[in-house]
Amino acid sequence: MQADYGDIGVNPATSHGTVNAAAVLQIPIFQGGKIHGEALEAGAALTEALQRLENLRGQIDEDVRDAFFDLKSTADRVAVAKSSLELATQTLQQARDRFASGVTDNIEVVQAQESLASANESYIGSLYSYNLAKITLARTMGIAESGFKEYLKGN
Repeated sequence: MQADYGDIGVNPATSHGTVNAAAVLQIPIFQGGKIHGEALEAGAALTEALQRLENLRGQIDEDVRDAFFDLKSTADRVAVAKSSLELATQTLQQARDRFASGVTDNIEVVQAQESLASANESYIGSLYSYNLAKITLARTMGIAESGFKEYLKGN
């Protein structure tokens, strides 16, 4: 509401008072469309955020499963390498026994020593991969900082 009061005339004794009053009414006709558009934008942003969250959950689940599979396969590699190491150790002992008996020369012993060194190297590499897989699993589960000592214990 707006109002104005004043005088009209040359002589203040004979002047007349004037009043001007106006009422203002604002009807936001187009405001509803703007609000509806903003609501649609907010709904789309919420849907997108929920989809990203679901995608992230799926990715985390996949990463953890992959880490478990890697851990299993590297554990199997450690078992195979350990078996190869034991076999190479037995082969070296047999080659030494044959050499000591005079059945063979030292070439067989040297080859068995090379085989044992290679088996040792393979075993060490498999242990490294196994421990790395354990750390990767701890990282994907979100406990790398607090639980890595527990994962490395024993091997």
